[in-house]
Amino acid sequence: MAALAVVGVALILVILWDTFEMMVLPRRVTRKFRLTRFYYRSVWRLWSMVVTAVIKGRRQENLLSFFGPLSPWHLETKRRDNWIRSAWERGAQAAKTAGLEEEEEHF
Repeated sequence: MAALAVVGVALILVILWDTFEMMVLPRRVTRKFRLTRFYYRSVWRLWSMVVTAVIKGRRQENLLSFFGPLSPWHLETKRRDNWIRSAWERGAQAAKTAGLEEEEEHF
């Protein structure tokens, strides 16, 4: 369990550092692997595959152009949802260990 906690803390620190580099630093970061770059490349491939498979012509270009403005919003939404989900699970686990969970009624 302690090893899993260490891995979780390390992952949080990597994400925070990558966010700092992406948002705050005034220069380009030249590392080979960056989480933000991995995210954008993966989501762009999925977005473009879906759009090109479903729609053809001028409307296709219009839908592809939505990716840029929507992607930071999607990235932040995913981060916030993951944080909320983990906080919810921690609260449920704390309630369970404290014996505060509701008992089911059996009829």
